[in-house]
Amino acid sequence: MLFVRTGRVNNIFLGWLVGLAALVLAPFLAKPLHMDAPLMVWAARQVRQDPLHFYSVAVNWFGTVEGLDRILRMPPLFAAVLSPLAYHEALLPFIPLAFALTAVAGIFVLARLWGADPLWACLAAIATPAFVVCGSLVMPDMALLSFWVWALVFQVKGHERPAWWVAATLCTTAAVLTKYSGLTLLPLMGLYSIAKDRRFSIGLLSLILPLIALAVYQQFTGSLYGEGLFSESARYAFGYQPHTAGWAMRKSLTALSFAGGGFAVGVFFFPFLWPAKQRTPWAIGAAVVAVLALVAGPFESFSFSSRTGVRWGLLIQFVVSTMGGIQWVALAFSEWQRRRNPASLAVVAWLGGTMAFAAYFNWSVTVRSLLPALPVIAIVLAWRMQSVGVPLRQRTGAIAVAAILALAAGWADARLAFAARETARQTGSLKTTAENIWFQGHWGFQYYLEKIGAKAVDYERSVILPADRLLIPLNNIRVQFPPRDSVDHLGTLVVPGPWGLTVHHGELGAGFHSDYWGPLPLAFGPVPPEKTLLLRPRSTLKYPS
Repeated sequence: MLFVRTGRVNNIFLGWLVGLAALVLAPFLAKPLHMDAPLMVWAARQVRQDPLHFYSVAVNWFGTVEGLDRILRMPPLFAAVLSPLAYHEALLPFIPLAFALTAVAGIFVLARLWGADPLWACLAAIATPAFVVCGSLVMPDMALLSFWVWALVFQVKGHERPAWWVAATLCTTAAVLTKYSGLTLLPLMGLYSIAKDRRFSIGLLSLILPLIALAVYQQFTGSLYGEGLFSESARYAFGYQPHTAGWAMRKSLTALSFAGGGFAVGVFFFPFLWPAKQRTPWAIGAAVVAVLALVAGPFESFSFSSRTGVRWGLLIQFVVSTMGGIQWVALAFSEWQRRRNPASLAVVAWLGGTMAFAAYFNWSVTVRSLLPALPVIAIVLAWRMQSVGVPLRQRTGAIAVAAILALAAGWADARLAFAARETARQTGSLKTTAENIWFQGHWGFQYYLEKIGAKAVDYERSVILPADRLLIPLNNIRVQFPPRDSVDHLGTLVVPGPWGLTVHHGELGAGFHSDYWGPLPLAFGPVPPEKTLLLRPRSTLKYPS
């Protein structure tokens, strides 16, 4: 087969691919802290000060001051990894970069073990918006992916040499203590081992330690914070979902859209993977998705229908993205039917489990929650290229175009992060004319404003005086506009954001980081600049009011 190479050649390719991944992510090392990254930094600083009370610090993130244990719903392993660099902001992006590189190495090894060309599998993984955006966020998603893929590598190798199951156990435990979604790795590994050995395997014992670790964590945090943080997180995620009529349909479509757009490399391979005679069902499917998008909406706060009519441009993008997600499911099942081996069965379960968790069990659908499926799409695409014999020229062209889109998505996300920091910088000049600067909104916007001494509005107890100033960002969360007759509008801070492509804006339905903003992981169109209202109270504003 084409991918069978000598050990030395494979090592060269592996080194080249890891270097390429580093080159792709290097431009984003200067990216400011973005989205939920400030929470990770605050947790890391707390771990550094008091490792056993890792979330015993009060912050205002949901509109009022509360303990980090009620906000950051994930185990503290990643915060512990960040803690040595917690006060060195410029060095923090190197942590997710390191995990991204080890994830690429893991995909390379797993692809070889499962009979896929590791070169093209890794190229496909790198050339995705999910890899570029998540690889440049100071958040635990890349760490989870790295632990996840290496756990499977060691589980597979353990069937040849059982000593590897020790490493599989450690990686699985690390995955579970990085994000709770790492639990979905356990049935996947168990399914693979049973399918491989056709009987109870000693490798199944490697699944016990992660469960013990989670049980200990649940008990310890229960004694520390009054309720075990794992059960509290599960209760929060389940309670957050509205479970209204059409909820499952909307979440299913959104998860497919996020998979298709977050792993958009598959869209560019579509003409080479399916013969012309097989494309009619895809056209029919696209029409069905378009109809469902119109009748199943609105999607959280976004609708494809407006007072002026259907938003056709965004609807077409949604259909393409959703069909891209459906293609990944179809490819996984197709390769399972073709191969009928433990690896192809694991791929189907891996993709299905990840998408089900992201759609129905997480508090919000995000591309980040789909990231553990990145090795699946890489391997299944490499399998398919080999099965249908995609020529080198077509492979290279599709990967190149996909890489351009991935870099554009990464840059769009970085522009949002830079805009938040720039808004904070411009706000610094107000300190000479205002008694206090208050703000609503969170994410990196909060982090950089607090660095200059601004205060987050507490909706339960803040008092804002006429001599103060209030900032309200328009592309942010948890904002509450005061009555118009209670404030004077002094102006609007306008900072350029992304150009022509965004991963986060409610007006375009782009919700890469949360489907609350819309069912598209990324959207093309005229992206509004980042705007922040500057207000002055006419009289004292007291919350709650």
